[in-house]
Amino acid sequence: MRKIFFLFFGLACLGTTIAQTKPKPKTSVAKPKPSLEETVNWIVEKLNANSITITQKSIFDDGKINYHNNYSYHFTFDSQKQSLQFTRKSESSWANAPQYFTGDEYLYIISVPLNKIYKIGLKEYFSTVLVDSDKGEGEKNKYLTISTYGKDIDEVSSNDNKSNSTNYLEIGIDFTREPDLLQRFQKAFDNLKSYFPKKQETF
Repeated sequence: MRKIFFLFFGLACLGTTIAQTKPKPKTSVAKPKPSLEETVNWIVEKLNANSITITQKSIFDDGKINYHNNYSYHFTFDSQKQSLQFTRKSESSWANAPQYFTGDEYLYIISVPLNKIYKIGLKEYFSTVLVDSDKGEGEKNKYLTISTYGKDIDEVSSNDNKSNSTNYLEIGIDFTREPDLLQRFQKAFDNLKSYFPKKQETF
């Protein structure tokens, strides 16, 4: 009888030991969301890495050029103003007024307050427009669009200091350079917006 008792006792102790040494299931730890600074730095880095010089042409049906524009961009972050800063260079040439516009360069400084960004999107336009028939041809340029709640985007020409305010901006982007770039921009801007929640009215 004592042998049977000790046998059961030993089995019970062994079961307890096995239960105690059994590895506990791993609990998944939620990855913290990127900080505001990390998010903005990522956006600026990807904009600079993937923005391209956009060429826009307008030609007559006989092939003569009406105008030819090149747009290029550079991006920074103004931490004091909490805004994205865009430098856009525009090189324009007009066939019907060469004495005024041939080869002119214009620099625009564009400021987009972070807390005013409403949404982003994608637009496509033909690179060439036929003046007479108003039809597009050639490759399509792709643009990342940024919209704000009101006319919160300030655009200043460094040539004559003239300013303009708008609620919409287009940036030429090559979306083929990196996988899922538009979706990743969307996630980054959604995270950015989470740091500036829109005030909800009580009633």
